[in-house]
Amino acid sequence: MFYNEGYWYYNKNGQLTASRFDLSDSRVLKTVNYSSNKYTYIGMFDGRIYYNLTSADNSLSEIRRIKFDGTNDISVLSINNSGQPVSERITETVIRDNRIKYTVYRWPASGSAQYDVPYWDLNPSAKLEAHENSTTVINPETDYIFGLKFGLTKTEFENNYVVINGDASLVYTPTNYVLGTGTKVELVDNTTNEVLESYNILIFGDVNGDGNADSSDSGIIIDMENFLISWDPVDDAALFAAGDLNGDGVSDSIDSSIITDAENFLYTINQVTGLVQ
Repeated sequence: MFYNEGYWYYNKNGQLTASRFDLSDSRVLKTVNYSSNKYTYIGMFDGRIYYNLTSADNSLSEIRRIKFDGTNDISVLSINNSGQPVSERITETVIRDNRIKYTVYRWPASGSAQYDVPYWDLNPSAKLEAHENSTTVINPETDYIFGLKFGLTKTEFENNYVVINGDASLVYTPTNYVLGTGTKVELVDNTTNEVLESYNILIFGDVNGDGNADSSDSGIIIDMENFLISWDPVDDAALFAAGDLNGDGVSDSIDSSIITDAENFLYTINQVTGLVQ
């Protein structure tokens, strides 16, 4: 077992489990309770859990990687025993100094069983970071990226506002040319296609997602205040944040007026603070 940010992680009867030290707030991340996985080993590296898993029929034995919330469960090393005269099973793993060592139990059709202890070098996952000379803010708690400019293109974003450290690339949803509020930005591992990080673009004053703050956004806020349209507090949280320009916690006619004034160059919307100046 190991500890990470208030929780202990361990294999409990074939279930990868997280809980507090007193066993409260317990949750199962993954069920691996085939007979050969009762003693599955787990370890941690670069914010991911690594564990060994063998299929019920022993045809596939592998090392997998999973996030602490149980998502993005992928295979990183596998042994396929289908149709092979010699079967191999990964039985133990341990992570030390950026390297995972694992025991392979091999039993041939005739003769004695054997053990090998190979190793595999681990590389840290890629990270998305703010460009050194930019105003970009990447907030992992809210999953927002802000501090950007109006009319920002993907090329400008990747060249001047963020830096990818590692072998990964960015995927955008929707795939519009200009980034606007609500655009999802995913950092994807180029080798495994795993989504390593996921964020939402936040452009203060932009509530229609076109990357600008103008009369269209002002009208949308008025319609929302008058119940002609509705925003979901969870799914549309970015819209609420983008529309609150006076910091009072709501998007209303006051914020609508601020957008109109900003469009007429009476105010400037600070994209770092979200307030007008």
